[in-house]
Amino acid sequence: MRRVLITGALGQLGTVLAKTLHRSKKYYVLATDIRTSNQKFLYDFVQVDVLDYEQMEYLVISHKIDCIYHLVATLSAKGEQDPFLAWNLNMQSFQHIAKLAITHKINRVFWPSSIAAYGEDKNANFAPQNADMNPSTIYGVSKLAGEKLMNYYYL
Repeated sequence: MRRVLITGALGQLGTVLAKTLHRSKKYYVLATDIRTSNQKFLYDFVQVDVLDYEQMEYLVISHKIDCIYHLVATLSAKGEQDPFLAWNLNMQSFQHIAKLAITHKINRVFWPSSIAAYGEDKNANFAPQNADMNPSTIYGVSKLAGEKLMNYYYL
């Protein structure tokens, strides 16, 4: 049974992913978010700031995590209000997850990108694998940077 950590689990993708993985009965799910929730979860939930590396490392070790879905991000509209804050959250949290994966030999890390990495001058209905990237928001820039970092750490 995979032991999955989901960061940003109260977001749009996280809520669906956590429920889906849990229902499959093939995964232990540890969902995390900086926000709290009054809802009752069928899986484990911990409120934690992904920028707190020591707490995240404690969760990885204590729950024997072997797979991470990193869904934390400040999206475009909010990110444009404070690009420095958005960059810090998007990239520092990514770096923490990468360091946890490398340190604890977690070889399954999923960090979804976004059409925002392509930029506004691309056809949103068809984006070839090797399209030029020209992001126009800090969210898109951070997603593109994350893609490049994923390749760097993978090699």
